[in-house]
Parts: sequence; structure tokens; C-alpha cells
Amino acid sequence: MIKRYKITEFINKSFRDVADCDYINARSCYKIDLIDQFLWSSLQSIEKYLKAIILYHDGNTKTINHNLNKAVKLIEVIPKIDWSFISPLKNYFAYLTDYGCDRYFIKPSGTQGTELLNLDHAVWTIRRYCQDFQLIEFDTKNNFNFDEYLEHLSSDKLRKKPHTFSLFYPGYLELVLRSNNNSELRSILIWKNSYYGLYKKHRFNFKQRLSGKTPSHYSFPDIFNWVDKRVILPKSVKKYFSDNKDCQPKYSGILRY
Repeated sequence: MIKRYKITEFINKSFRDVADCDYINARSCYKIDLIDQFLWSSLQSIEKYLKAIILYHDGNTKTINHNLNKAVKLIEVIPKIDWSFISPLKNYFAYLTDYGCDRYFIKPSGTQGTELLNLDHAVWTIRRYCQDFQLIEFDTKNNFNFDEYLEHLSSDKLRKKPHTFSLFYPGYLELVLRSNNNSELRSILIWKNSYYGLYKKHRFNFKQRLSGKTPSHYSFPDIFNWVDKRVILPKSVKKYFSDNKDCQPKYSGILRY
């Protein structure tokens, strides 16, 4: 029989810890205004956190690919835990699934300026459950009160002081937070972050970064057929050109959402 700690170590190292790194990378990209790279790393981070939760409960992640709401559907049927807190995040997950995958600038893009705040909220919300409750219960020799711990994770007290949360067994983010104050990783993680740091940030200056840009085949619709023969395009892009066969060149940006 496979020892549980071996499975947990695999999930921790290959999913949760990598998700932590993707999260920090996303924040660094946002800070230097690489928005497309920020969205891709954001998608990668959330995707791995969700897959880790499924794996901790011995589920199968092979059918998910990069579709976050597919992952949510698999999570919502996991027993003993009320997953209703994920529902408000579904629109955000759909947004990331759609535009985070756009690594080659195939769709019109734009930002509303709250993308970093949305990511921080989503990561803190789902990462609380990104740990192996089975192993915790085994290691504590049945002294672990699962219901009491779940109550703590969903408590108003914890939501009011999110910076006080730490995984039962520290993950990569916890190690970064406990690192030297001069750590560049730590500075990126806590920069304008309402959820991670030594204290709760009640107020901080945050400048919204509004943007919009259009890929060339939208500006010059006559090249679409050339592009379509040589590049894999999403169904939504093909449908747009199918529905707008007579569209004229345009140059204005289109906001994503």
C-alpha cells in the first residue's frame, strides 16, 4: 500500500508549490505592466491550486486542461465540505480561462484595472483548502477535529484578518513570507496585497491600469483566411469572423470584460 505522505508530497511539490510560484510570478508581471503574461500566470496559478484540491481528495484531473470551471465542477461534488464559497468566483474563472490562455494575442484584449485585486482574492479564497486533510488527520493521531478546522477556515474572524492564515503544514508562500525582509520574492508577494503580509492593509494606494488593444487580424479582416490556415484559432474567434464576413478594418481597442 502506498504511504499517504508520498502522495501528499507529490501534490505539494508538483501542484501547490508551483501554483505559489506562478502566483508570485503573476504579481511580478503585473507590477512591471506585462498584463498578458500576468493573465497567463494567473490562470496557471489558479489551475494548479484547483487541481491540487482535487488530487488531495483522490480525484482525477486529466479532463480539465486549462478550464477552471471544469475543475470547480469536480471540486463541488467532494463530500463533507461546503464549497459554495467558490460560486462567486466562477465569472472570474471563466474570464481567466478565456483570456489567460490567449498567449499569442489572438483576441482583442483590455483590462479594467482590478485584475490584481481579483487574483489576490481568488488565491486566498481557494488556497485555504489546498492541503491534505487526510494526512493531517493521520499525523495528529485522530486528535484533529476536521469539522472544527473547517469552521475556522470559513470563519468571519479569519476573513477579517486574512493575513493571519497559514496552511496547517506551511507551503511555499508561508516560507516566502517568513524569509528575510530584503527578499525580493517576499516584497513582490506582499506588494499592495490585502491578504498576505505581516499585518492587514486597511488602505493602500492602487492605480487602476486601463488598457485595450486589438490583434492585427481584427484590424485587417482581409488577412483572417491567411491566419486561419496557418494558426490554431479559438472557436470564438472563428465564429466572430464567420458572423462578420463583411467587417471593415478597425483600429480601436476592445475591452475583454
